[in-house]
Amino acid sequence: MRTENILTVAQFKKLITLIITMATVLLLPLVVFAAPKMSIDFGYNGNAKAGRYLPFKVTYEGDGEKAFNGNIRIYTRENDDNISEYRNEVKLRKDEAKSVTYYIPVGIRATSLHVTLEDTEGNAVVDRDVNLGIDTNNAKMFIGLLSEEPEKLSYLNNVSVNYGLLKTQTFEFDIESFPDNSLGLDMIDVMVISRFSIRDLDEAQSHALMEWVRGGGVLLLGTGDRVDDTLGRYAPELLEDMYESPEINDVQLLSGPAVTSPAEGYAEISCVTVELRGGNVLASDGSLPLLTSVNKENGLIVVAAYDLTDVSEFADTHSNFAPELLAKCVGGERMDALASEPYGEDNTTYDNVVTLVNTGDVKRTPPMGIYTLSIVAFILLAGPVLYVFLKQHELSNLYRLGVVLLSVCFTVIIYLMGSRTRFDNTFYNYATIIQSDDDSVSEKTFLNIRNPYNKKYSVTIDPAYTIYPIKKNNAVSRVGEDWSSPIDVSTAIARTSEKLEIEVGEVGAFTPQYFSLERSKSNLSMVGYAGDITIYGSEVSGEITNNYNYDITDAALVFFGRMVKLGDFKAGETKNLSGLKVTNIPLSFSKEMAALITDDVEKQNTIAFYRDYYMKGYTAEAHIIGFKKEEPDNLLVSNANLNGRGLSMIAGSILAESRKDDEVYQSALLRKPTVISGVYDADNNTIEVGEPAVLEYQLSNDIELESVVFEWADDKSFTGLFGGTVSLYNYFTGEYDALDNNIT
Repeated sequence: MRTENILTVAQFKKLITLIITMATVLLLPLVVFAAPKMSIDFGYNGNAKAGRYLPFKVTYEGDGEKAFNGNIRIYTRENDDNISEYRNEVKLRKDEAKSVTYYIPVGIRATSLHVTLEDTEGNAVVDRDVNLGIDTNNAKMFIGLLSEEPEKLSYLNNVSVNYGLLKTQTFEFDIESFPDNSLGLDMIDVMVISRFSIRDLDEAQSHALMEWVRGGGVLLLGTGDRVDDTLGRYAPELLEDMYESPEINDVQLLSGPAVTSPAEGYAEISCVTVELRGGNVLASDGSLPLLTSVNKENGLIVVAAYDLTDVSEFADTHSNFAPELLAKCVGGERMDALASEPYGEDNTTYDNVVTLVNTGDVKRTPPMGIYTLSIVAFILLAGPVLYVFLKQHELSNLYRLGVVLLSVCFTVIIYLMGSRTRFDNTFYNYATIIQSDDDSVSEKTFLNIRNPYNKKYSVTIDPAYTIYPIKKNNAVSRVGEDWSSPIDVSTAIARTSEKLEIEVGEVGAFTPQYFSLERSKSNLSMVGYAGDITIYGSEVSGEITNNYNYDITDAALVFFGRMVKLGDFKAGETKNLSGLKVTNIPLSFSKEMAALITDDVEKQNTIAFYRDYYMKGYTAEAHIIGFKKEEPDNLLVSNANLNGRGLSMIAGSILAESRKDDEVYQSALLRKPTVISGVYDADNNTIEVGEPAVLEYQLSNDIELESVVFEWADDKSFTGLFGGTVSLYNYFTGEYDALDNNIT
């Protein structure tokens, strides 16, 4: 008897499954090997700083066999300890190699990122943690060097400043490595440019540098024999008068206890006298200003009278020179802020943004008068009217049923009346600040998105924007991140070539999500404000033209401590300023100033924010502010079904002259005084309550002083104004002479 081996159907299926499994195991290494290669470089030579934008450079290399389409996902921990994902599209030809730099905002206590490269089906081909090597316990000051001889600026590296609370670290840049986006400089605190031709920077790089300064950076320019190279490009904007040829001078670069003899602190170097428009002299040798600064919105430009590479040998032999130089240029307030960064204690930006875009729509508030009438009508109808009516028709037994029916009817009516107060979809508020100059138009928008349900949602944004979340700093310290799968993402920013999306997880109903959006474009149409302004004492003259193609309302000129109301400003209109009232307003009274310009609360919040954010220090410019009269269909959010509202401030600046014939009316706030005793806040021009303050003002050396004028606030209703005695020191008698014993 012969037996035949016959495979059953079940056995056949098992055999096929086994073959497929073995083939998959054998071919899997080949599939992984065929995936695109990816290398990562971040920060500056692998150095990063928390709480800033991180340049994250990824180099892709095709496998040589097939094209790759997918996404790179970069996960980072935000200030509030939640995780955000930044997702970007990746398209790669089979033989292509390319590098892409992503700018990723890193939380104040972040120590690492997680990166995943996946194909279109969501399969991860690269999955890794990236340790940023950030020391969250020790603060550093990052200094960028742009010079033909950067080795001669090495004395700025590894310097202890601010009583040892800060340590400096320098990074060299050149034409090729200098960013063309201001975000690429965000981790830099001070940029030093000396013995270098700034004209060699292209237009995008030069624009990025100035945007970085406006955002809060400190730019230190060396001059000397190379003054034309470092200062020439910005001369029309920065200089009061053109500088003369450099000369060799024996100048005092260092003084104090560190100098053992009078001659030791001197060096013979080439110097040039530079007079900045609205500049503040930080250090001088007699009549020669050695360091002069000028405010640029949140940032600072400091110009040295000498080439910073020329003092290399002096700095090497005098260890105190570099710390003193940085202390004078950066200032104690900025150094204190840098020293406290690792602890994440500053929530000023977050709090200001909350005030700015956390308002509701007054048009959606319930009509309280109609509600009251409805309730009164119900009480009357359900009470005496219905009772009398039914009794007259001998239907009193139906009274209870009538009350129930009336209650149902009025419930429906009140529900319908309240329909406009309810939200059934995602909604948002925004505030936009648009500024223009001769080269570009920049836009900064603060966005608050909310959803009435505890569910995930997404919002589509114009892809021209750069966007990042604004989070409140969490005081809890963090040792490191755990990137184990799955990663719980709170917010995702997804970008493709066609669109930009904000994806929000289940954060809770009506939980606000704050974002900052920025974009910039060339000013080809030459829009903006133009004209000439002169302010002398309590008089303003000149004219301003609105070169925007739309009308502006609630316009005003804002100076450092003064304001001039302009009212409505039509497109193309030219306003004559002569005869307009100049109102003196203390520097710290931003909200009170806003209330004098407009009655609209949202506009007041925006004006106060602009004054505090963009006008932190004295400038010789007049800032023009106003609002679009009619907000067009908002192109910010592309979702057609979303409810959104906001406003756009149109801001700009024009140089304000302070001359009348041969006379100059100059604010003493132009130069920060030396605090002899007491506590004085120069940015707000305020002193500590209850403690006398003695201030020493160095008035300009290039003018003949005729008089000193004390200006008082025009609105006496301001609370917190100074009350007390002001005295001037009399050098002849050696005593203080009181000006007025009853100042209020």
